[in-house]
Amino acid sequence: MHMKTILLIDDEPELLELLEYLFKQLNYSVISYPQAIAVEAIQDLSPDLIVLDYNLGEISGGDLCRQVKAIPQTQHIPVLMLSGDEQLPELAKNSCADAYLRKPFDIAELHSAVRNITTLKAL
Repeated sequence: MHMKTILLIDDEPELLELLEYLFKQLNYSVISYPQAIAVEAIQDLSPDLIVLDYNLGEISGGDLCRQVKAIPQTQHIPVLMLSGDEQLPELAKNSCADAYLRKPFDIAELHSAVRNITTLKAL
């Protein structure tokens, strides 16, 4: 069975480390970046899921998500958007994210969101 790959993009080092640990415990292969990366790089990595922070500094996670969803090579990859922003449901929708999770979240919520988004995409 092929190990699923999760691409984590978050500018909070502690959260990135925690997410990396959690996903490895769930038997995912994890690639993490502390800032936005080019959509071409995402295409090359070909992850099964992207967990993306909305507030990334230079480029917003929203902009990156729209870029991912705009090209045929990456638009099938599910994106779970994270943010502490009160407007997250609207931001995620406007960004074309497949799902969202408000920070802070607990591990069960994260696991459930990932399971839901990967199950939906498998249909």
